[in-house]
Amino acid sequence: MEDYIGERFEWFIWVNISDDSINETLEWANATYSDRVKFNINISDKNLGPGGGINRLNELSKEYEYSLFIEGDWLYVPSRVSGLSHHWIQESIDFLEAYPDVTHIQLRKYLDDLDDRQYTFGHWIRPENVEQTVDWTGNQYVIMKERMYTNTPCLRRMSAYYDSGIFPLKEFYDADGNPTEHKGNPDWGQAELQTPGDMKAAWIFYGAYVHFEDWLYVDDWDQYIKDDYGCGVHELRGANKCKYGYLVPSHPFCTMCSADKDFTDLVEHTRRHQKHVIMLREEYKHNLEDLTPEIFLSRVEGVVENPTINARDYVDFETYKGIRDVRKKK
Repeated sequence: MEDYIGERFEWFIWVNISDDSINETLEWANATYSDRVKFNINISDKNLGPGGGINRLNELSKEYEYSLFIEGDWLYVPSRVSGLSHHWIQESIDFLEAYPDVTHIQLRKYLDDLDDRQYTFGHWIRPENVEQTVDWTGNQYVIMKERMYTNTPCLRRMSAYYDSGIFPLKEFYDADGNPTEHKGNPDWGQAELQTPGDMKAAWIFYGAYVHFEDWLYVDDWDQYIKDDYGCGVHELRGANKCKYGYLVPSHPFCTMCSADKDFTDLVEHTRRHQKHVIMLREEYKHNLEDLTPEIFLSRVEGVVENPTINARDYVDFETYKGIRDVRKKK
């Protein structure tokens, strides 16, 4: 809200069973922002699961054509980091008005190549799926021919979701009528997975929300900026210094970056990284002391004809030798 510039809006909140912490947060939000937000808070005495909760929210907000959807485990990335304008919400609605065949705008900001391997980011921005990139009132949008439904943060055109049969989402109950879409249960996540087809969508460069559980800086954005991730070779908005928009790109990953390619090269970049960087570390995982900088450099130098960075000068070799990917500088 401190980053938002725009008109007063309505915020529908559905809580699948509350606790003292949630209640205190809701009371604080209402007391702090009621002059700018009309809160519509609903607390369920049953955990209906994501599908059930989202369906209830949609029913509560059905008079609206556009909905900015956020689950409770996402953190907003301030504009000084994301590079988005302070008016990006209203500008994104204007974008959807101008492109009526686009169903929604994806708002996720990705961390690193691990995010790609887990959530197929590169698959959606591969050249054959990118219809066009649009500069729109200070923000950029990648229009994708196909994008699957997810519960990640997005700004969506509600009529398109109902017309395509995505909404209402499926709900799951046992023989006694008790909800079963809970973590640890086989039905967990099925409402999200069991949706029909792909939709034409857009992704806003370079996203506005990061998954809280994966983000070790919490809200210390000053420290994040100070730690200075990415090569900074490209002219990008905000604190973005990676052409893929990664918040914490790893140094070894960057060795496979081609200066001749744009962001749509991510799938090929990842393949090079897996073949030449990840597999090398795998080969030496039982005797990392034998994996010297020269061995590493002999594997990565020359793979990319016109590399974006000089691996010899850029790579933090000790980080690379770590068994696990590091998402926060020590």
